[in-house]
Amino acid sequence: MTKPEIIILLRAVFADTQRVIATQDNQKCFEPEGEKWSIAQHLQHLIMSAAPVASIYKQPKEFLLSFGQPTMGPRGYDEVVETYQKVLAKGLKAPAAFEPKVDNISKVSDLFPNWQMIISKFEERLANWTEEDLDQYQVPHPAIGLLSLREMLYFTIYHTKHHLKSIQRIIK
Repeated sequence: MTKPEIIILLRAVFADTQRVIATQDNQKCFEPEGEKWSIAQHLQHLIMSAAPVASIYKQPKEFLLSFGQPTMGPRGYDEVVETYQKVLAKGLKAPAAFEPKVDNISKVSDLFPNWQMIISKFEERLANWTEEDLDQYQVPHPAIGLLSLREMLYFTIYHTKHHLKSIQRIIK
């Protein structure tokens, strides 16, 4: 998948997520589903996890070299998804740093500016990376290990889709 295709998919899944949530009654967005997260918690988790990923793309290349360079060819979207799904199947839970905390938020729409800012940062920062760069640098993912910059974008797309599906299940 090329960088322009990735950006289109990121925009789409970010917009879909916000659109789906915006159609819901605010009170419903804060109601947990038993032991599972509420809609607002899902969005907060997505913000907490996507913001650091967007920050990766403003780092100097010299810093990213501290993680080494990929030793195998780039994995495609489906392979990254499969790797993550295997980890999820083993019972992966969000690390404490990515646990949503919505206690001080009264309206789910208060989260939208942060959500929109993240996609803007992705777009702005990716402009400085070539197609080759996306495959030549890697960073650690807390659950699935080292990912190239392109693979991290694939992960972000899938991770957002994964939580959007959970949100849609809550709504039904």
